[in-house]
Amino acid sequence: MKAKKYWFLAAIAAIVACISIFVTFFSYTKPLVFEQKPNSAKLQQQTQIIDEKAVNSPLAKSNKKDKKIIKFLSTDYRTINKAEKIQSNILNTLYEKFAGEKLANPDEKFNPSDVIFDDNIPQRRLVFAGNSSDSWFVCYEHGGRGLHCHLIIFSIEKEKVQIMFNGNYFYKPPNLKQLKQWVGEGKFHKSECW
Repeated sequence: MKAKKYWFLAAIAAIVACISIFVTFFSYTKPLVFEQKPNSAKLQQQTQIIDEKAVNSPLAKSNKKDKKIIKFLSTDYRTINKAEKIQSNILNTLYEKFAGEKLANPDEKFNPSDVIFDDNIPQRRLVFAGNSSDSWFVCYEHGGRGLHCHLIIFSIEKEKVQIMFNGNYFYKPPNLKQLKQWVGEGKFHKSECW
């Protein structure tokens, strides 16, 4: 009789331990949302060496000859920092490419990793966008296996949107001037990824 009593208590203790482990695990696994931190001095030095090589690369030289890139570099854009302020047909074109996923604003949370804890947190966040009389660009961060930045350049003719360039780079530009410099140097590589 005593053996049955202890077996029952051991089973209850095991169930309580399992529940305790389950609760502890899920209370510590909240969605991780990271902010991109400034590069360390060592990383900046390594980047500068890589960047110097990129300036003289065949891609950089071909970018200087690409008419679409030259137009982007020479156009004066009005910058925009809210996804809602991007022209609707541009935003709809992006959302089609994103399979319906939304674009977070610069001050909103987004998931920079490939681990998805919450489907409501987008993996893309606007850095900034810009428009002129006949073109738009949208620059955004994209989480995944490696956090990276996209630049999509659009032309608009009679309300028809055409994608002129889709490229990515591993660093987020702090401003339009830096973005244009990186594009001119060929750092944004053409991409089929969105």
